[in-house]
Amino acid sequence: MSHLIERLNDDVLREIYKILLPDQNLRALSMTCKAIRLSCLPFLFRAVSTGAYAITEEDFVPRYLWPYVQHMRFFGQWQSMDPELFNPLRGTPIILADALAQMPLLSSITISDTQHEPVPSDGLAVVLSYPGLRRFHGRLSFGEYPRVVRPEEWHFHAAPTTSYRQTIPAYRERHLRLCPRDLAVLSHVAKQRQVQLSLEELDVPAEVIPFTTLGATDWPKLRSIRTRGECPLEATPLVRAFGRMPALEELVLRMPSTSQVARTALLPPDWTGPIPWPNLKTLFVSYPDPHDPVYSLLPPAGLRRLELRCWPRRYFHFLRWERPTMYHLGWHDRILTASGMIEILSRCRVHDLEALDVEFEEDGRDVELFRLIASQFPNLTTLTVFRYRAPRHPDAHMLEIGRALSPLLHLRTLRLHLDFKSAPHPYPKFNAYNADDVKRHSALLRDTALTLARELGGTATETIYLLERRAASLTVWWPFHVVRGDEGVDVAVGK
Repeated sequence: MSHLIERLNDDVLREIYKILLPDQNLRALSMTCKAIRLSCLPFLFRAVSTGAYAITEEDFVPRYLWPYVQHMRFFGQWQSMDPELFNPLRGTPIILADALAQMPLLSSITISDTQHEPVPSDGLAVVLSYPGLRRFHGRLSFGEYPRVVRPEEWHFHAAPTTSYRQTIPAYRERHLRLCPRDLAVLSHVAKQRQVQLSLEELDVPAEVIPFTTLGATDWPKLRSIRTRGECPLEATPLVRAFGRMPALEELVLRMPSTSQVARTALLPPDWTGPIPWPNLKTLFVSYPDPHDPVYSLLPPAGLRRLELRCWPRRYFHFLRWERPTMYHLGWHDRILTASGMIEILSRCRVHDLEALDVEFEEDGRDVELFRLIASQFPNLTTLTVFRYRAPRHPDAHMLEIGRALSPLLHLRTLRLHLDFKSAPHPYPKFNAYNADDVKRHSALLRDTALTLARELGGTATETIYLLERRAASLTVWWPFHVVRGDEGVDVAVGK
């Protein structure tokens, strides 16, 4: 059988190997004969993981596999690259820079799971200066280190990276929010011209961004910026840092509302020029500023996705015993009202928008807002709305909301959080989970979906999702599939 497989065209073999790889079936196939084993090696070992504590001849990736490695992940506690500090009992040391240089296909490196220990300066320098590096992902804070040089003393020549990502837990204690060493590393990388000319993706916490450095030069290829965390006051409005990125297509700003920066502003109120990002396709702004001129300047034919919402979502900290978490972090609940959202969306002229996500507290104008959405964005295919009741206000009027959205003929997916007064408490310790209450709420969700489905029956709507708030990460989006038949429109609960 193996000799028949060998006759296949190389392109066909590659496709077969790609299909077999995710479920580990390729490994079994590779054991059938030597020839197939050799042809499978580039697929089996294109991504490898190795312990950062074991960069030795005995424990590192075997040399005969180096020609196949495209992505490498280092995990575990790092050892210093200084030969004088190496423990000979660990084995025969490998010079990491030399090893990486002998991996001709290696272009992506990840550092993760360091057991809360910092990454040594020499280790970071070796990785970030590897000439073939194009995609870097640090899934941790680089932290402090006893032998770390001062930020201004970093000397390594950074590789012309196209993607620089760093993931640090968003809900960090206040004394851990500032990351001076992470900021110093990225600042050193960002100051180098080869990086400025090559970088296409930047995905890092806001506390790590060298805002002044970014704003001081042009970034001709940068297409995507995604950040989360607290924005410093001196960086606002954010055009100061991001204004020289003409190729930007995605701008995602997950920033909480703080005592220093209440709302996220991209442009100053007196801005008179065009939008600095004419190719923008995705814009995510948390706690948007209704007075920001950017919403009048959004690319009318290019923008495809717009999210104007809270971060984190308001329902995560809406209940009284959840709010101390926000207070402890120093974050505030400054959700827009329906009127504030109307002020923003009424200035948007992006009729080709395909996906919209908004979050607001109703103030008597929520139905007006739904009507505005339908008129301003007639080509929406996905709409997500988090609507919260004002204190002592009644539930939403489903019939009016359905009628307001009925002009959206291309709408396929509708997601709603409607903050029903009768919703069961999400935490079991405060809720007896009376079976009758649960049944009543389930019936309310189905009746809501059915009312909306009948009003949207003339559109392309396929599924209506209604959110049921539960504890922590157990919140559920209940899918109601729209069923059209001879007897009219109905809904079926999906999974």
